[in-house]
Amino acid sequence: MLHTLECERTRDELLQTLLKQYEKPLLRYISNLASDRGVAEDILQETLIRTWKNAGILDLESESIWPWLYSVARNLMIDHVRWRRRHPEAAESAMTTPVQSDHVDRIIDNIIVWHALAQLPTVYLEILKRRYLLGLTINEVAEDLGLPAGTVKSRTHYAIEKLRDVLTIGQVLA
Repeated sequence: MLHTLECERTRDELLQTLLKQYEKPLLRYISNLASDRGVAEDILQETLIRTWKNAGILDLESESIWPWLYSVARNLMIDHVRWRRRHPEAAESAMTTPVQSDHVDRIIDNIIVWHALAQLPTVYLEILKRRYLLGLTINEVAEDLGLPAGTVKSRTHYAIEKLRDVLTIGQVLA
């Protein structure tokens, strides 16, 4: 019994740390997918609940938790959009705004961009993640990665060029 309580406390402490580290960037990501802040917060909450439930099998201290969180959030958002398509009457309630076709297009565009980002070399992905997802400045990224600011600028440029190429060629969902 004592061992179980100790494991629960450790898991809760790790999840608190995880929440402090990933809550803002994860909410920003989900908010870009969702048209409604309330929906984004619901998706974030469900993502964190699933993380808590799976804490026993996840390595919460590993860098691999980042893609896992985003995959869960993306999949929950896709499920939400599908549910809204099947239940359009729910969109008409006074508490929600109707899902519009451009909203669905925006979600699909975001998913395509995330798939394209997954095809970038890690060096480019790390810079783009810090610059545009975490909102760090060039100098902050440079300091974080131990690189000169000029290198960060050029790699950002080449990363965006490479991302544009992947999106233009249409190899995203291949």
